[in-house]
Amino acid sequence: MRTFLDSLLRLLRSRRLAVVLIAFLGVFSIAATFVPRGTPDDPAVRAWALANPVLEAVVGPLGLHRAYASPLFLAFAALLAVCTTACALERTRRALTLARGMRELSSNLEERLRDRPQSRNALPSDIDAQAALDETAAGLQRLGLRIRRGPGLVEGISGAWGVFGSPVFHWSIVALMLVAAAGQATRAEGFMGLPVGERVADVRANYLQITEGPLFGERFTGVEFQSEDIVRNFTLGNVDYGPSPIVIAFRDGTQVATGRVYPNSPLRVGSLLVHMADFGPAATLALESAGGAEVGRHTVMLDRSTETSSGTGPREFSFVGGTDVLPIDARVQVVVIRTPAGATPAPQVSRAVVETSTAGSGVYGPPVTLAVGEFLTLPGGARLRLADVKDWARVSVTNDWSVDLLYVLFGIAIAGLSVAVLVPARRASVLLVENTVGWSLHVATWHSRRDPLLSARVAQVVRDAAGVQEDS
Repeated sequence: MRTFLDSLLRLLRSRRLAVVLIAFLGVFSIAATFVPRGTPDDPAVRAWALANPVLEAVVGPLGLHRAYASPLFLAFAALLAVCTTACALERTRRALTLARGMRELSSNLEERLRDRPQSRNALPSDIDAQAALDETAAGLQRLGLRIRRGPGLVEGISGAWGVFGSPVFHWSIVALMLVAAAGQATRAEGFMGLPVGERVADVRANYLQITEGPLFGERFTGVEFQSEDIVRNFTLGNVDYGPSPIVIAFRDGTQVATGRVYPNSPLRVGSLLVHMADFGPAATLALESAGGAEVGRHTVMLDRSTETSSGTGPREFSFVGGTDVLPIDARVQVVVIRTPAGATPAPQVSRAVVETSTAGSGVYGPPVTLAVGEFLTLPGGARLRLADVKDWARVSVTNDWSVDLLYVLFGIAIAGLSVAVLVPARRASVLLVENTVGWSLHVATWHSRRDPLLSARVAQVVRDAAGVQEDS
């Protein structure tokens, strides 16, 4: 059993295995960028699968349409996390051993220096042995080493704390992978429509489309978002960032955040990140009774389209009136003008094309074009009035608590790696030994990055102190 565990640990600590796993995950992630992301019933995924049946036979089973939730990806990522953990344990044990050895003068070190030094330097009879040892200590100090002494022993060390750089790096990577996995399992990401001037709450019902991790549950925040001032071509520093709204966030009726949202500049509200995705025209219709009292109001957000004469795709919705108004179904389009930036509402001639039918019949009457403020009369004397035509912003809202922690762990990993590279641990030990022919200086050096220059510099310091050439 012990032999099996040792073999398993050696395998998990294998650098070759780690390289293979990292290479596979990298190639898998790159391949996933060439196919549409989404569930099998997503229109874009279905269209791609129909257009590329041969590739879909490979892409589908591999789970590339949902690459980071694919069982294959998760299995390889989990194995990489286990390998990194095994490596981190090895590095930690080694660092503790090295730190202990650099902190204390051990009898084992003196015995090794006496019997198996890296080099021996015999002292001429006219050189005072203690003075030579003192000069060696001064020379090691000039090399930037911190000196400590024992009986007949001089040791210079530096960067003792640097031995923990590699363990910190590896444990940070382990924590980063675990937090990333937990974040993926508990996050949600979806698209929300924000008509200008209207507040829309972060609740499930208000998402146009949403993807949730298996452990997300119902962690919706209830934060309300409102868009204002959608600039079609937002320019900053001579860079056109495309459509960009000001998004305002409210919690319990109090404004808590605001900002203009454009690529690489989301609005952050706690665990929520709001990114700009698209924009389009919206029509607000009011249902009024025969006496002119408003009994309902509905804002319809429309997608721009090049396939209709109006410039928007039609959208259907239902109106449930009061006791005096029968429920109706309606289909609406907004008439837009076209600019280089795309189809946009025409402020001077804001119009909508409206069709109505009795609820559930599916038989629509002739289309009626309404300007803002105009209405069409429904059976029974009720009226459907075009109250407003305005913009709406489609924003991507991500609920992910792990983002900030991932940045912190990434920073710690970089710091650990920097320490491991830039603060190497060094040790030079020199023992004064008396034998039958006189005194000699026995030398041993160690460098965490196996720098041969350290041995050469220490050897030169000892030769200078001894006043002779090295004696093998």
